[in-house]
Amino acid sequence: MEKITTYKIKTKAVGRISQIPDSQKIFGALIHLYKDYISEKETTDFVLKIKEKKIYLSLSNMLPLNYLPMPQTYLLNELSKKEIENSKNIYKAIKKRKYIPKEKMKELLESPIGAKKIEIYPYISIESSQQTHCAIDSVRYDLLGLDPNIFSVPEITVMKVMEKEGEEKKDIVNTYYFYLSIQDSKEREKLLKGLEQIKGSRQPFFLGTHASQGMNIFSIEGIEIEQPFINRSSCFKGNKGYLNLGMLLPHEIDYEKSTLKLFTSERRPYDKLEGLNENYEKKFISFIEAGCMIYPVNGIKNVSHCITSPFDDKAILFGNAFLYPISELKK
Repeated sequence: MEKITTYKIKTKAVGRISQIPDSQKIFGALIHLYKDYISEKETTDFVLKIKEKKIYLSLSNMLPLNYLPMPQTYLLNELSKKEIENSKNIYKAIKKRKYIPKEKMKELLESPIGAKKIEIYPYISIESSQQTHCAIDSVRYDLLGLDPNIFSVPEITVMKVMEKEGEEKKDIVNTYYFYLSIQDSKEREKLLKGLEQIKGSRQPFFLGTHASQGMNIFSIEGIEIEQPFINRSSCFKGNKGYLNLGMLLPHEIDYEKSTLKLFTSERRPYDKLEGLNENYEKKFISFIEAGCMIYPVNGIKNVSHCITSPFDDKAILFGNAFLYPISELKK
């Protein structure tokens, strides 16, 4: 029996963000952390063990603290199957709620769609905007006469929406968390030690581009064991349902029972000096989004997998999304 421990890593956004970091970005940051504190060779071995399923490791996306993704695809599928009065308003209420408190899930998952209280408060919404920036290329490249380079950077504001006296009130969210589930091993001990050192030293945790502009920087605020998932070995068998919390590359899932929504992204190689390389042939990959309901065929260890990067045979595309048992959400 493999012992799997799940950690709830609490974080805080230091400044503005362009997007909520997904499980792939978190994995990349953790691997860089591992390499900084251990060695490049041991890091390569660690990544290979994850790919070959010799070590089980799964990650969620970054989530607003104590919130979970709204199971939008599941609810919209339920809505489409029935003729319900006021269905347009129900649809709008589902779409604008990106995250809801865990304790609100029970009613959503157990009651028929027509009887659900969809207009849940509080909830999390995301507002998008563009920030204009100016790069002084004459200074950057030490060449007089170059015109300033004007460009825009996407930015999001994560809002907690509450109901007060019949009106919605909003507060900005800057506290987050993510789940890290990992098999007991020497690698687990080393990774946790690195996270503890970042937490203790208040070292910035970079989770995305535009860090030079003060964006997508987080601090580690707390590391605790998530009690319901102390040992997830029992989850490796059976076909109970799970709420997907990360970017999942499917392997063995029940496609008929699961409710899926795909996120397709373009993959390009990255060069430390030049940035994203524009000259390579475009390659695309699709993941199952967070918030989807997943039913395994042969336990969660075989639900997802990682694949070799098309640009670097020592790197992987991480697809082991953290799965939250639906049975726990109904308690």
